[in-house]
Amino acid sequence: MPDWGLKQQGIQQVLKTTGETASGLHKHATAFGDHLTSAAARAGKPMQGVVDATTAYLNGDEEMAAEAQRNTLKAPKLDAPGVGKA
Repeated sequence: MPDWGLKQQGIQQVLKTTGETASGLHKHATAFGDHLTSAAARAGKPMQGVVDATTAYLNGDEEMAAEAQRNTLKAPKLDAPGVGKA
């Protein structure tokens, strides 16, 4: 068997550093993920508003079209675990 020159102390240090880095990445990814979820919901909402308003307008319901436009400007309701919770 070849001599790999492994030292327990060195391995422990690498594992400790890797764990700390992974923990930090997880924390930031979780926080960033919440922002991405919100951004995606906000980006999709105006597109759906255009569809709803256009459909209502083509169906001759101008009040419904106006309501769809107003709803587009409201904050989206997010149904994602941990989003919007204190």
